[in-house]
Amino acid sequence: MADVLVRYSGESWREPEKSGYTDEAHLQSILQEHPWLIPGVKKNAHVCIEFQSGVGPSDVVAIDLENGLTLVECKLASNREVRREIIGQVLDYASRFWRMSVEDFDAQWILRTGTSLFSDEVDSIELWTRLERILSSGEFRVVLAVDEINDDLRRIVEYLNHVTVPSVAVIAVVYSRSQDGNIEILSRQIYGEELAEAKSQRSREARERWTEDQFLSWIDENESAVSDKARTILEALITEGFDLAGGKAETPSLNFRLDVAGAGSKWPVILYTQKKGTSIELRFEDLKSSPEIAERFLQAVEVVPEVQIDAALVRSASYSKRPNLLLREMSHETIRALITSISNTLKEPA
Repeated sequence: MADVLVRYSGESWREPEKSGYTDEAHLQSILQEHPWLIPGVKKNAHVCIEFQSGVGPSDVVAIDLENGLTLVECKLASNREVRREIIGQVLDYASRFWRMSVEDFDAQWILRTGTSLFSDEVDSIELWTRLERILSSGEFRVVLAVDEINDDLRRIVEYLNHVTVPSVAVIAVVYSRSQDGNIEILSRQIYGEELAEAKSQRSREARERWTEDQFLSWIDENESAVSDKARTILEALITEGFDLAGGKAETPSLNFRLDVAGAGSKWPVILYTQKKGTSIELRFEDLKSSPEIAERFLQAVEVVPEVQIDAALVRSASYSKRPNLLLREMSHETIRALITSISNTLKEPA
């Protein structure tokens, strides 16, 4: 338990009246209400507690577009088997999520929350794509949430980060809670995050970029129905002055750079491959620091017939969105018109 003292005006310093949690469900509920307390999880993350993994409920499951999937297992020091149980359980749950289909994952999510993960039309394709990659690769962030930590648990966290693949992060967090009258105090101490991030960074730097040939070969083998459209969009992007650089996603991806007037070098278009379908990601987020340019980018997309995008939602989010368009749902003419409109708009000064 972290050392905490309280003092009211005119009184002496003293220890709080109470400390700790009623039970593990108490800690779960706090993390559900305040997901940003979990390392690597955003305030707007989707959160579910007691998510059924097939061998038992995972205490807290959180997912957001930026950081992916986080599995949290909560254990209190009063549980004498905290070291063995917390490691065994969380790894068992993680192995059950590995290679689970997105459909099955969402079905379990609906059973616990009553709502699908994919109700937001703008982000649904992107979130589906992200989750599909995560589940197939097992790239999870594992968080051990405890109220106290000892040397043994610290050593286990360090060891797991040392021997696991770079895309798997294992972190321990001590959530210390104390209460004095009507005032509650919650603090946290994080262990293992720097080790996990360091190995992940080394992996990102070492991973080779995908080539155009690899991208097209993957589509020919896995989604041949859009092979011609893939070649159409590549031709359009190069013709309109975009510079190609291979992406580093788990499946072939291609990034396209453009010199944007007033904003410099940006990457407004990325092509991704995945089982659900090859998609075009429009990165309004890259221009959100220049809202007037981001708005022009959005308008360039809006004016193209047959391109379905919730522009109002992108604007309400201050352009911090990266909607995806499925290639199979677009005609060759629409693809060319979209890339031409984006290029002409972003290259010309306002």
